[in-house]
Amino acid sequence: MNSSLTNERVLEDTTYVDVYKMREILGGIKTEAAYRILSSGQIESHKKGRKHYIPLDEIAFYKNEILCLQEPDKDYMIYMRRYYDEQFIMFHDVLNIQDLSKMLGYSGKTVLKWINMDEIKFIKYKLSYKIPKEWAIDFVLSKTYRTMSRKSDKHIQHLLGFKQSYRSMLEER
Repeated sequence: MNSSLTNERVLEDTTYVDVYKMREILGGIKTEAAYRILSSGQIESHKKGRKHYIPLDEIAFYKNEILCLQEPDKDYMIYMRRYYDEQFIMFHDVLNIQDLSKMLGYSGKTVLKWINMDEIKFIKYKLSYKIPKEWAIDFVLSKTYRTMSRKSDKHIQHLLGFKQSYRSMLEER
């Protein structure tokens, strides 16, 4: 989402880069791809005249979230796991399809599709599927889940909540 800069002080408080530097940070992506990312709102920028001012932390979130730089020992992924542990604390330790559906905001049919595609680990028990909460969180942290193009409202809510929480944690450091 692009927003106009109404206050020059905004630029002083945050480290901003231009589109050229953003392209470089993202591994030399094409100019068209960079502008597509900005116009779609995947990376928020502030526009003054024709120039985009892009916060470095927005680029970092994009790299971690969209490009899935998913190394288990990275602080980002460790913090993300903790965030989802807290978000899902009210759910039982072992979930069924309905619980997982409620947890993620997708239909039971979609959850079953992910199970059948081996995207979600499960235990077959009698005629039902049982998913330990840890395995459900593993799925939430997976590249498959994080790069879905059509996200449920709850999925978007979780992502925005995590982004805000992670940003607050970085500011406290």
